[in-house]
Amino acid sequence: IFFASIYKNEGVEIFWDLNYWAKVAWVIINKAGRGTGFFKRLVVRSDKLKNQTIKIIQEYGLTDFNEIPNNKLAEDLKVISYNAFLLSVYSQLGQIADTVHGIFTSTLENIIKEAPGLKKTRLDIGHIFNILTTSTKYLPSDERQIELKSIQYKLKKDSSKRKEFIDRVLSRWFWLNFGHLGPAMSRTEVSKIIDSKIRLKSIKNISKKQITIEKKLGLTAKERRMFEVSRIFVYLKGMREQVCNGVNAFLNKLTKKIQLETGIDRKYLMYLSMEECLDYLQKNKLPSKNILMKRRKLSVWIPKDVFNTEIIIGINADKYIKDHLDFNETNIVESSEISGRVGYPGKVIGRTRIINHVSEIRKIKKGEIMVSLQT
Repeated sequence: IFFASIYKNEGVEIFWDLNYWAKVAWVIINKAGRGTGFFKRLVVRSDKLKNQTIKIIQEYGLTDFNEIPNNKLAEDLKVISYNAFLLSVYSQLGQIADTVHGIFTSTLENIIKEAPGLKKTRLDIGHIFNILTTSTKYLPSDERQIELKSIQYKLKKDSSKRKEFIDRVLSRWFWLNFGHLGPAMSRTEVSKIIDSKIRLKSIKNISKKQITIEKKLGLTAKERRMFEVSRIFVYLKGMREQVCNGVNAFLNKLTKKIQLETGIDRKYLMYLSMEECLDYLQKNKLPSKNILMKRRKLSVWIPKDVFNTEIIIGINADKYIKDHLDFNETNIVESSEISGRVGYPGKVIGRTRIINHVSEIRKIKKGEIMVSLQT
C-alpha cells in the first residue's frame, strides 16, 4: 500500500492511497464476519514481538548509552525497530477498516441499532458500543499498574524501600509515556501514583459485562465475532502505541549520544532514518548537518521497508508533493461542529482542544479531547 510522509518545520503529514484502503476495508470486515482465527493469530504474533521489544528496552533501563558498545546498540536497534514496524503494520487493520467513511464503526453501530433486544439493555447505543469494543487484554500500561499496586502493598509493610521501588519502576517503565516531546513520567509522578488509590483493569468483569450485553441484544454468532475483532483492533493499536513509545525512548537516548559525539543539535538528528542510525553505530557515518536542516524544513519520506527509506528534500520535495500528493495546509479554526476520524472507537463528552502544530501539544489538559489535522 502506497505510503508517504511530509515533514515540514517539525510538523508531519502522512499520506496513503485512500481508494485502495476503502476497498481493503470491506475485505477486512467480511473476513471478520467469517471468523476470528486470522485476527487471533495476529495477536499471538504481536504479543511475541511486544515481549521481545519490551525485554530489550527494560534491559537498558535508564543506562547512559555512552557506556554501551556501538555494536550492541546497533544489534538491539535492528530488532526493536523491525518489531515496531511489524506491530505498526498489524495494528493498521483497524485503521484501514475504518478509513474514509468510518466503515467498520458504522457497521458495528448498525448492529447495535438493529439488535432485537436493544431496549432490554436500558443503555444508550454509545455506552453499549464502548463496552463491547473495550479490549480484554492487558496492555504494558496495565502491567505497570499491577506492579505499582504490588509496590504499594509492600510499602505498607516497609516504607524504608520507597526510593528503591520508585527507581525500579522508572527504570522498567519510564518509556511508557514517551512521545514526540519526550518522557512524561517522572519520579514525582510515580510517587503520586503510589500514594493514590490504584485501580486495576478487571478483565474478568469486562468480559462478563460484554457477554451479558451481547445476550440481551440477541446478537448472532457473526455479529459477536465482529465485536470480538473490534476488541482485537483496539488492543493491537494500543499495544503498538505503547511499544513504539519504548522505541522512541531508545532513539531519544541514541540521538543524545550522537549529539554529544558530533555536536549536531538533536532537533536535526530527529531527521535521521533508521538505516542512517545504524550506519552511524556501525560505520561512524552520518549525513551532513546541512542535509538534516533541509529535511527539517521540508522533506518527503517514502519507506520501502523499515531499513530502506527514500528521502526527497528541497525543490525535488516540492515537485513530488505537487505531482503525487493531495497536500493542502489548513489550520482548524473555532467551530461548533468538526467531523473526522477518531483515534479510538467509542463516544465521549468533554472539552475539545484544537491543535494545529506539535508545538501546541502542551496546551492539552487532562480529560480534554484533542482535535487535530493529524496525530
